[in-house]
Amino acid sequence: MADAEADARAFTAADATAAAAATADTTAADTTAADTTAAAGGSAASGPTGNTEEDEATPSPPSPTPLPTAHVDVKEVEVSSRHGLITLLKQHEASRAPVFLLFLADHVPSTNQSWCPDCRKSEPVIATAVTTLQANPLTSPATSPPALLVRVWVGDRPTWKSADNAFRFPPFAVGGVPTLMNWDWAAAPAAADDDGSVGGGGDGDGDGVLGAPGRVLGEYETRRLRLVMELMMQTGV
Repeated sequence: MADAEADARAFTAADATAAAAATADTTAADTTAADTTAAAGGSAASGPTGNTEEDEATPSPPSPTPLPTAHVDVKEVEVSSRHGLITLLKQHEASRAPVFLLFLADHVPSTNQSWCPDCRKSEPVIATAVTTLQANPLTSPATSPPALLVRVWVGDRPTWKSADNAFRFPPFAVGGVPTLMNWDWAAAPAAADDDGSVGGGGDGDGDGVLGAPGRVLGEYETRRLRLVMELMMQTGV
């Protein structure tokens, strides 16, 4: 009888020891799992991939391409009639100076701004392009004549909207404002009428001796500084 009670006490003690060990193992496992979960949460918060090295290696967006650089000497003049523009072009025909024609809607006297919204947006872009190109250092001796930027005022709203507006006819054939036109002296001459005029009311100012327009920037393109500068750099200066 005494042996049986001793065996029972020994068995109970062994069970208690085993149970305590199992409890300790379970607690350790739970602690490890919690640590793993916390570490995973921390990694997720450290970056979109959970890998700091990969995040640091992600390339940054490319820098904007710098604007074209060159020196262009620009002389600015203004005309407000077809006859005045024809006369000006004839004066520079012999020198073959680079000529850029900027067709703009007239300014309203009360605001001193163009009545055309696209012209108002484009004028500062053109001014910035001219200033930037003139400020760039010379890359070669200035042996060529300066480029000519001609601001051509096409009229107030009713005048420009008229189908008879003189600037709507060849060799200019302007379809909208603002328009920036690179005048191409080397182009084939336009055919002239017997009286030496080409459309625009037959003003007899000899349009046929002039070349045709070269590259043209339309009303939306003239808002982009890069395009304006690239066009004005095609001068050979």
